[in-house]
Amino acid sequence: MGQDRRLGVSARQGMTLVEVVLVVGLLAMAAGWAVPRFSRAYGRFLTRQKARHVALVMRYAQGRAVVKAEPMRLVVGDRSYWLERCGTGPKERGCRPMSGRMGRRFRVPDGVVLRADRKELMFYPDGTIDRGEVSLCRGRECRVVSTRLVRGYVSEF
Repeated sequence: MGQDRRLGVSARQGMTLVEVVLVVGLLAMAAGWAVPRFSRAYGRFLTRQKARHVALVMRYAQGRAVVKAEPMRLVVGDRSYWLERCGTGPKERGCRPMSGRMGRRFRVPDGVVLRADRKELMFYPDGTIDRGEVSLCRGRECRVVSTRLVRGYVSEF
């Protein structure tokens, strides 16, 4: 091995096995500390994001009911929710799933519990909405989308 003239120490190529094991151990400890925190933060993010989406779908249903002058219905299942359009004429009795992007079933992520005090919420052409709440919970973190506070308004908290 040669001498480095500037530092006065011998120059060597690479790292020893002990140094590599020490660095890997420190990285493993840092990952062990960070992963649970990241997991909780990501779970809160998923819950908030899905609650915002439920509120968006509800506001869409209300707007469409007013613009198209036909009632809309939000159906909440165990792991999913979806929109249905309800007929008003004599030939169009009952409700049927919507077509297009807003007509599909929206699923909640694993670990998020979807609950509703009513399994169906109606949105009427005059802008009114049945009173009800949809809650999404993951562990202790819960988000609620409600139509109970102000008549005809979807609130999220």
